[in-house]
This record gives sequence, C-alpha cells and structure tokens, in this order.
Amino acid sequence: MYTVYMHEHIYDIVDNPHLINDVWAKFSPVSIKTYSWLKKGLKNVSILVTSDNGNFVLKFYRGDSSELSSEEIKRNCLLSNKLHHDGLPTPIFVPALEGDILTTVEAANGMQYFVVASKYIKGADSASQYVSPGDLSVIASAHTKFIQAVNSNDELVATFKKYSIKEEVQKIYNDEVKQAIASYLATKEASQEYISKIINYYSGWGNYFWEGIMGGSELVVNANRLVHGDFNTKNVVVNSSTVVAIFDFDNMTIAPEAYDVGRALNFLHYCGLPMAMSLNLYLESFYGKYSDEQRSACLFHAKYRSFYDFTRYFTYYHSHPGQTTDYTVRMKMLSEMEDLK
Repeated sequence: MYTVYMHEHIYDIVDNPHLINDVWAKFSPVSIKTYSWLKKGLKNVSILVTSDNGNFVLKFYRGDSSELSSEEIKRNCLLSNKLHHDGLPTPIFVPALEGDILTTVEAANGMQYFVVASKYIKGADSASQYVSPGDLSVIASAHTKFIQAVNSNDELVATFKKYSIKEEVQKIYNDEVKQAIASYLATKEASQEYISKIINYYSGWGNYFWEGIMGGSELVVNANRLVHGDFNTKNVVVNSSTVVAIFDFDNMTIAPEAYDVGRALNFLHYCGLPMAMSLNLYLESFYGKYSDEQRSACLFHAKYRSFYDFTRYFTYYHSHPGQTTDYTVRMKMLSEMEDLK
C-alpha cells in the first residue's frame, strides 16, 4: 500500500562519504573537495560536488523504487543536453569515464542505484520560491518555449508514456486515502482538530472532486502534447527576473497542455497577488490570447494537482506517525485553489 513511503529515505543510505567518492571516481579522476545536499526526495537525491574540474551535481535514483528504467533516465539526460544546446537553461549531463551517461553503484546494503552527473548551474540553489508578478510572466513564457521545444521531434515524443488521470485517481484514492482515513478513525488521533478537518474535507468537496474526475470530464482527454509534468517552484529557478534553470524531466508525459499549466499554477501561492489575478497573468504569458475553455481546463487541472499534492502529504504522514507536521499551511493552499473561479 505504501511501498515508496515505507522505504528508508534514500539520503540516509547515500549519505556516505566513501560511496560518494566511489561514485565520483566513475565520472572524474580528480578528487572531491566538498559535497553538500541540493535536493532530498523519496525516490532520488541530488548532491553538489566541488572539485578542481568544476562543480557538478550527482543525482542518485534508487533502483527498486524508481519509476524510470535506466534507458529512460539516459533518454531524459540526453534531452536535457539537446535543450541546452537549443538555448534553454537546462542542465548539461556529462558521461562517466567509461563513456555512458549513466552509471550504476551498489551501496553497502546491497541496494543498486542509477547515477548521473551534470554541470552545476550557478545560482540554481539560492533562489527563493517566492516570485514577483514579473517573474511569473517570465516563468510562463519559458514554459511555453519548453513545450514547443520538446514537441519539435515526433520520434522523441513517441518514446514517452501517455498520462492517465483516471488511473492515478484510482490508485491514490482507493489504495491510499480511504485506508488512511479508516486507520485514523480507528485511533485516538481522529479526535484531533486537524484530523477531523481532513476527514470532513474528503467527505465533502474532496469526494465530489475525485468522483467528478472518474466521471470522465472532457477537460482530461485529448492528451496530445509532451509536457514537463512537474513545472513548479522546486524545478524552475528564477533569479533577477530570469529563468536560470529548468530541472527534472523524470515526470515528462504525454498530456494536455492544461495539465502542465495546472501544475505550474503552484507558483500562484507564492506570487503575492490575489490568486485570480495571478492566474490570468500566467495564462496571458503562456497562451497570449486564451479562451474560456482553456482557462477552465487549466483551472480544473490546477485544482486537481493541488488536491493530489495534499493527498500525498496526508498519506505520507499517515505512514510516518512519528513525524510532526502542520496541516494548516497545506489546508490554506488547498482552500485558496478550491475558491479560485
């Protein structure tokens, strides 16, 4: 039920100087000066390595929980290199000494990891997630250019999978949410105020929303574009009104543009403008002129993604009862998106 979440955190295993040095030796004969964490995820981690040859990022994928094969990871790295060559601020991945762009390593626990290395993009780890209205326009314009660029090659597009929102809903809601709620109700935690709010939320607007998706909305079909899949504050970095980095192609998929725009509307929570004003600003910068149908589709996917994120947050902390969390912020973000018209 919670296969990914029940694993030890990948960074608990990878945080081993000997392992990191052994991996770096596969990419360079020059020793590491220092290393530090850039990103800690459930399925992969990124480490900044400094050396006399420059600064690089090592990205580790946990073999048993990665949703991507080694060939798909290599494809994404090569795509990033091509996009960089075409003028987009994407990472440049470098080959290991044996010539392949991906290498494998086995940790002391016997677990296998896929590892890739890219040149560090200066400033990519220092920007705030908070963006100005001007930044929002810059991000939306970069988003448009990204989608245009990745869809310029039909053979490349054909190598990616088609996204199914219905399959995702069935898996998350039926396999996780319902069981998590049932478990909470069976414990004293159900009496806590935030748990009561969450359960009430799922029994009200939440249930209606999930059932609406399962009913077959026209807004979730016509999946005919290759999109980023996770164009948000963690993977798009803005400094001085310039997009300096677009990261993480691990969620690229064939889906409606509105699906990708909906994911990008995560930025609206950090813009400082009223949500409706931020929404219109992003759509104007992304589409130019846009129709009511395009706006409705983007808003549908934005609300879905906000609910999806909240659901993953909810089920994660259900499966990690020893960790503390503040649901207030998550509930506020969900309510802001729910109220957006």
